[in-house]
Amino acid sequence: MYCEKCGTKVDDGAKFCPGCGAEVNGAEGVSSVSPKSRTAALLFGIFFGHLGVHNFYLGQIGRGVTKLVLSVCGIGGYVFAFFKLFFKVALTIEDETTPLTSGMPEMFAGAGFALILLAITGIWAFVEWVIIACGKARDSKGLLVSKW
Repeated sequence: MYCEKCGTKVDDGAKFCPGCGAEVNGAEGVSSVSPKSRTAALLFGIFFGHLGVHNFYLGQIGRGVTKLVLSVCGIGGYVFAFFKLFFKVALTIEDETTPLTSGMPEMFAGAGFALILLAITGIWAFVEWVIIACGKARDSKGLLVSKW
């Protein structure tokens, strides 16, 4: 059981919440609803879903770190591919003996891998948006995030 006011776990038979001190009478004052805001989680998911900010907000640190690492690697792959193309074109203009197409397959393979990483985080974030919007998301304590 969890305190309805602060979400702290309350032992069976306890008269007061150990977190906030609110009086708990049996099942009265105890809830399985998270104190976290569904609106905040949804907005974090919409604007920063690829980075897992909504997961950090809900206390799901492992998911958040995984999503953050995948996104940073995907964005980094695109930045690397862009700079490689930019410098390849710049060097080819200066040195006309090197063909522009040399090294291009590796660059496009890197950009394709980055696209796959970003697609994974995008689909994952979209699924979590739907779960949050439907009120079925849970925080790190297993409490339902349903309050707007």
